[in-house]
Amino acid sequence: YDINLVVDIKKAASFDIGIRGATIHYDAVKKMIYCGGNAIGNTFIPDKWQTAATSKKNVFNNMGEAPLLPTNGKISLRILIDRTTIEIFGNEGAVVMSSCYVPEEAIFYTLSTRGEIQITANIHNLKSAWEGKK
Repeated sequence: YDINLVVDIKKAASFDIGIRGATIHYDAVKKMIYCGGNAIGNTFIPDKWQTAATSKKNVFNNMGEAPLLPTNGKISLRILIDRTTIEIFGNEGAVVMSSCYVPEEAIFYTLSTRGEIQITANIHNLKSAWEGKK
């Protein structure tokens, strides 16, 4: 999928987007975005920091974390989801996270919040790059 979101977070403490076992968590108080799930590898953190980063892994950040400042109380997210990859572009590429993960077999998506958010969303199904697949 190619998911484009603009999220008004002025009245929220945080929100979570669940994507096939991965969770994108935005903390509006700390102004941080996290991605967690059953990670295969982490391409977000350079190798020299890999050891330090793995010592503080939790369900929110084992696939990456970064500061993401809102503009006029809003953040934008573009989320690309492939079979075993999730890529997140925050605020038109100001923050980029790209991770491989083992998705859950059931295809499901969730949204939960602490506080109130308003979302504008455009979601597109992507065709397979593999010949003969849909």
